[in-house]
Amino acid sequence: MQVDGAYFLHKDHPVARPRPYLHAKLPRPSGAGALPTHDGEGRPLLRLQTLGAVSLLVGELRLSASAGTLFSLILRVASAPGLQVNSDELRWQFWPDQEDVRQRANLRQALYKLRGYGVRISMEAGIVLLDATQLLPTFSVQRTSEHFARDVTLGHEPFGLFLPGFAVPWPGLQQWIDEQRELVHADVRRVVAEQLQQRRDRADWG
Repeated sequence: MQVDGAYFLHKDHPVARPRPYLHAKLPRPSGAGALPTHDGEGRPLLRLQTLGAVSLLVGELRLSASAGTLFSLILRVASAPGLQVNSDELRWQFWPDQEDVRQRANLRQALYKLRGYGVRISMEAGIVLLDATQLLPTFSVQRTSEHFARDVTLGHEPFGLFLPGFAVPWPGLQQWIDEQRELVHADVRRVVAEQLQQRRDRADWG
């Protein structure tokens, strides 16, 4: 069952794996054009939006939460230290009820589809890696005062709760999302408090 772009289990039906839903050159939020969509060599950048929005932009293509597995896979790897996750952990989180052979095939297929969209993601020695030079460092992925001032204050990025209305039917991954939500919200509160204090110190009441 799908509710507001999120997928939930139904006790009478097996989990249906959501198919990718890709939008081409959708209208972008106000101010979005100030951030680049491609690098200096013309290759698409990844722009992960998790605060107040649930989407991934690959260049000018938007991969929404309806993409299910693909969006969640990028979210999981992009949020990991060093942008890398052990493939065994991913297989357990995304396909917990399937046999080992099927899990491995599903992971290879998901990575293949992402590369088809222009995502530079690979698997080496059992580790899934995301090219760090492709991920655009926005406030959603690097929660610093500098990125808050650029992305949130100037309105280049949406802002709000972490992954609003988003859930997945895989218990292991959902647990990770819930834990990540707590960590992200703690980071956001810290940065907002710093920003408020700085404005208070210089009497910037606007």
